[in-house]
Amino acid sequence: MGFSNEAAESFANMTAATLDETFPALNSTERGMTSLHDYLLQLVRSGDLK
Repeated sequence: MGFSNEAAESFANMTAATLDETFPALNSTERGMTSLHDYLLQLVRSGDLK
């Protein structure tokens, strides 16, 4: 078990941005309608924790 290639790349990019202090402008990031809290809550309630 592990991360998908896409997730691993995303984590690597987030780590690099943190270490390099090169954060994207807030208005340039893509944001969805579902918060992380709501997503995790739905996941737990559905019992689909694969």
